[in-house]
Amino acid sequence: MRAVLIAVAIAGGLSLPSPAAAIPKTGADILTYCPRSADEPSKDKLIGWFDCISFANGFVEGLKLAGQKPGKPVACFPENVSVLQLLVIANKFVGDHPELMHRRASDLMAISWVAAFPCAPTKRQ
Repeated sequence: MRAVLIAVAIAGGLSLPSPAAAIPKTGADILTYCPRSADEPSKDKLIGWFDCISFANGFVEGLKLAGQKPGKPVACFPENVSVLQLLVIANKFVGDHPELMHRRASDLMAISWVAAFPCAPTKRQ
């Protein structure tokens, strides 16, 4: 019985979220967890770095999907743009606009990417 209790306690402890793991929720989180450059992160920031990249990867794919609808796309990403490059752009944007650090990370990522990769104006018929 004691072995079962120990196993349950260990399994419960393993299921708790890691305090180092953080999906960016605000602009401040982008500055804390997301890559500022193409350099590899230090070991103590590795989990947050990968969480940020995973979040951004899903978010950018959603923006690309939204841009396939009829009408104007949200942003016109270059063919070979990487998620790492997009996160460096978002990080720089938040660093340049500290007054926006309280805003949602997804909003700030979108704003920075639309500014960096605007679509050509469409001709009116």
